[in-house]
Amino acid sequence: MPRVRLQSIRLRLAEAQNWRCCYCASRMTDTRNNQLRATLEHVLPRDWGGTDDEDNFAIACLGCNIRRDNVIYRCHIQALAIVWNWPEAQVIAWFQEKHNARRRCRPAPSA
Repeated sequence: MPRVRLQSIRLRLAEAQNWRCCYCASRMTDTRNNQLRATLEHVLPRDWGGTDDEDNFAIACLGCNIRRDNVIYRCHIQALAIVWNWPEAQVIAWFQEKHNARRRCRPAPSA
């Protein structure tokens, strides 16, 4: 995806989230080299089959985005269960099957 398009998505989503991180709710900035810089976060990581579609992005501060890496948190499992209308166990089984049970799910970080 072109850099200019990613920049416009990042700014639009930051405004929609009131410049708050989706994980820690810290007020973010648009300043480079700052742990509280607003970054695009893949809700479903690309390693797990996520896409660069705009509806797979949220805004997270740089610190949270780095800490999350490509882990699927329990809150993501719960959200997908609602969206897909599946039991949580079925969503977890889908991830395990898709990724040969090599990845792990862990609880979301406390705010």
